[in-house]
Amino acid sequence: DPAVLAMSQDPLILLARAIDPYARKIREQYEEEFFGPQKESYAQMTHILFKQKGESLYPDATFTLRLSLGKMEGYEEGGEWLSPLTDIAGVYAKATSHAGEPFYTLPSSWRGKEEILKGSTPFNFVSTHDIIGGNSGSPMINAKGEVVGLIFDGNRHSFLWDFEFDQTLGRAISVHSAVILESLQKVYDAQRLVEELILIDPL
Repeated sequence: DPAVLAMSQDPLILLARAIDPYARKIREQYEEEFFGPQKESYAQMTHILFKQKGESLYPDATFTLRLSLGKMEGYEEGGEWLSPLTDIAGVYAKATSHAGEPFYTLPSSWRGKEEILKGSTPFNFVSTHDIIGGNSGSPMINAKGEVVGLIFDGNRHSFLWDFEFDQTLGRAISVHSAVILESLQKVYDAQRLVEELILIDPL
């Protein structure tokens, strides 16, 4: 009820009322100076792409079924070969060698668990699957039909994929199913959830 909100003395509501007019002005400026031109430019680029490639250019991701074939594969950057797979031991090694750096700091729930976790457990992996915004959470399925991970990101080279797919450097990034199970059991104490995830249909 707007009338009730207007009379409220709740500190958070008072704060929201105080900043609301300024937030609206900033939002209006953002939409006028950035979002609007960006949206128009994207439409122009899309029009050009469709004109060049016709029906061979597939649309943005939707809620319809979409399959992408690819393989786990590393790549070379700056003269260094980057492995397609990381493991738990490597995560702890990075945290130790970059101690104090926020980007490498482990969450408190993972600290002190190095001894009980299996270091060779696969953690993240990269692959040549063609993804786009909206693919986060998509299951990674191997040739045997087994779920081996979940896509959650792409490397910086995959930004190009909004317009052109190139697997020279672009990679999809997934978290491995093995580390999901390992961490649920030994970090998050969620054994019952693990039992549900690995349930095998006797039929």
